[in-house]
Amino acid sequence: MTFWLSPAGARAVIYIILGGFAGPLTAQDFQYESERCLLAPWKDSALSSAGRERVSERLVTRGDVVRTGDVLLRFFAGGLAAQKERANAEAQLARLKLARLERLSSVATPAELDEARIELLLRKADIRELALEAERFELRAPHDGVIIETPVDVGEVVEDGAALRLVQISRLRAEFDLPLSYLGAFLPGQTIELANESGQTRVARVVFVDPLIDIASRSFRLHAEVDNVEREWAAGALCRLVGLLGD
Repeated sequence: MTFWLSPAGARAVIYIILGGFAGPLTAQDFQYESERCLLAPWKDSALSSAGRERVSERLVTRGDVVRTGDVLLRFFAGGLAAQKERANAEAQLARLKLARLERLSSVATPAELDEARIELLLRKADIRELALEAERFELRAPHDGVIIETPVDVGEVVEDGAALRLVQISRLRAEFDLPLSYLGAFLPGQTIELANESGQTRVARVVFVDPLIDIASRSFRLHAEVDNVEREWAAGALCRLVGLLGD
């Protein structure tokens, strides 16, 4: 039986055999128009609490735009607020004691001054420890994005599922499953041209080329970063590959 390979296919086979030494394939080797991709959010985060917590305050709703570090939810913290008040009062008392001893330095012993300074440091450490503990009862945004799901409300307990879902769409990820014949045509850092379902085109940058081939489909994955600051392109929509632009 005789097998025939197109020039592009032959080059791809040579590329595989030589482990890449045949050099990258060129844009002229392929017709890209038929290659489809999916536009996914750059980041898609399902946010939850560290444990089984009850929501005391929800500061966002579906559709809200948030920034990194914004507080999204607060959980009931029990007596933590009272502990913080007590720690602040004890720190203030230690501060006054040290100031009084420093004014009386002529009669206060060095040991008394050292003890007062150490006491103030310990009270400050208590305040920092409680501040870190308080962070456990706040859910903050790990990145910029848009809130798209808010399945829990005030008074409800966060258990196994996510409390919020946050997506970043100011950048999109174009996801391809490309046939094996394209192996070697793309490298991270290269720019490609994409078109959305409306026919608008945009330059994207290749950020990932899967080194592993899917045996069943004889294809490999490719991801490209698409700038979408103006949010003109919709996440979840289809796109297509128009061509390879270069490095």
